[in-house]
Amino acid sequence: MFANMTLPLVTLLMALAMVACAAPVATNLQAVYRQGQVSLTWDEPAGWQGQLTVLGSDQPITTQNAGQATVLADHLSPGLANDWWLNPETYGNPLAKDPKTGEKPPIPHEGFLIVAGGRRLNPDSGLHVHTVAPEEKGPRYYAVVSTGADGVENWEVTAGANSLQTPVQVQAAALEPIWQRPEAQPDVAAGKDKPLHLSLHAKTGRGGFDFLVLGDKSLGWREGLPFKFGVTVTADAVIVAPTDRTWIDRMFPEGRDNCQKLTPAIHSFWYGYNSNIREPEKMPQGTVVNYSERRLLWILDWVQRTYQTDRNRVYATGSSMGGCGSISFCLRHPEIFAGIRAHVPIVAYDRGTGGDSEHRIVAETGGLDMPTDEGVTVRQRLDGTRFVRNTPGDLPYLVITNGRQDASIPWWKNPDFYRAMRDGHHGILAAWDNGTHSDCAANMPADVKAWSNLNSFHALIALNKSYPAFSNCSRDNNPGNGDKTDGDIVGFLNRGLTWEEPRDTAQRYEVVVKWALEAEALPVTVDVTPRRLQAFKIAAGEQVKAVNLDVASGQQVQQRTLTADAQGLVTFPGLQITSPAGNRLVLSR
Repeated sequence: MFANMTLPLVTLLMALAMVACAAPVATNLQAVYRQGQVSLTWDEPAGWQGQLTVLGSDQPITTQNAGQATVLADHLSPGLANDWWLNPETYGNPLAKDPKTGEKPPIPHEGFLIVAGGRRLNPDSGLHVHTVAPEEKGPRYYAVVSTGADGVENWEVTAGANSLQTPVQVQAAALEPIWQRPEAQPDVAAGKDKPLHLSLHAKTGRGGFDFLVLGDKSLGWREGLPFKFGVTVTADAVIVAPTDRTWIDRMFPEGRDNCQKLTPAIHSFWYGYNSNIREPEKMPQGTVVNYSERRLLWILDWVQRTYQTDRNRVYATGSSMGGCGSISFCLRHPEIFAGIRAHVPIVAYDRGTGGDSEHRIVAETGGLDMPTDEGVTVRQRLDGTRFVRNTPGDLPYLVITNGRQDASIPWWKNPDFYRAMRDGHHGILAAWDNGTHSDCAANMPADVKAWSNLNSFHALIALNKSYPAFSNCSRDNNPGNGDKTDGDIVGFLNRGLTWEEPRDTAQRYEVVVKWALEAEALPVTVDVTPRRLQAFKIAAGEQVKAVNLDVASGQQVQQRTLTADAQGLVTFPGLQITSPAGNRLVLSR
């Protein structure tokens, strides 16, 4: 048959025939459907190097029709059943070398646990979890084909080896996390009606490992990416601790943080990363997607539904990278969070004379001027000051601390953020000192430190309770212009101001505002803006009568007629606090 063909063409055809007949790399393909997902596992040759592609179809997949099947995931590395989360170096914590041998201890090498109470997978085998789309309902077939390290594709399909002989019946359903502990899952009823605390860890920290989720394609650069989180029920709250790490199937030498150079995983400062993160040469053409925020929203929704927590009392806390997430994520979700405690956060990413916070996310995103899937650049999206100035509506009550000598989280952007919160009449307690990243707030007064415990928020701050936002207090300090030496070196905004739970009815609103520090400082004045009004709704342009009454004497101290702004907010300027018992601000129609 080769008589009339040239030698090079004969060679090419023979080579193609050999490739087509090559034995599949993946063998013993198994598929199990559970709760809206198909878990695909397979065996791989020891030491094989290359990439794998997972195919899906409503018809049996063969060598002849594999090209028409749907590609569910490609560029998969071998050994994806290995639970890399168990490796402490994933979080930037190098294993210490034995001083005698100079060798590190063995890295944990165990497979994922994808069935609660079951056995872990063989860590040297393959794993992909596909989330079923609504249109895929019914019988489905799957296959796994490969591309060698030399770039040669092997799409040979053998039923019973790398392709299913019988279909799996599937249907779309809500994702469910997989319990990871050997003991039985605690009774979720213990969380009913309790406040929820979201705890965001710092750069080299990690959250809990109670639950594993293998996400759909909206939650990462490809579907099937695993993430873990913990849930703890205490006497006071349900504490949720997620972990900000994403497997990217490659090492990350361009990472600016050394903790990202140990394993093929990155952190995102709780925002997201480039959609082409796996292929660095394609990142300039990618889009920065808020994958990490989507994961957080998924986790919070699942915990709230499952543990039936109090949706009006959701709070967040974080330090360093966790504080950054508190500003970039939590502050932007006033429909979820009632209050936030952010310690040494980046409020706006930038590089300039005052420092460089831009380098924290350049490698993961491809640059601050890259587009996001939200219609703005990364720089704009992560600019907390810009967000606050563009958001006149209610925001979570914020307690924030920063240090002027912080080389990791530069000080220079903080004063403008504080002023944006002040000018927008948002609820804020700000405290700063001359500390560094590690010792900032160590010497803060006890009343400020008390806010580090989220239990401090429970009584007064909730989505279904109004609170008075304070601004321009006569005891406020000056944060300066952003230079480390300008303004008051140690200072506070709204420190010492507190309140009793407001009485909020359709016709009348009243709240007692107090000065909780030294009585000798009285009288203290402060602008007061009632926020999160529940029943006392005010229309834009409407006028209300406002009276300031000294609680101790019952005497009227001030009276005003206030006109609501475009958002239906009124501000009582210069409310005088005249006694330790406080002063009652009364609004009426």
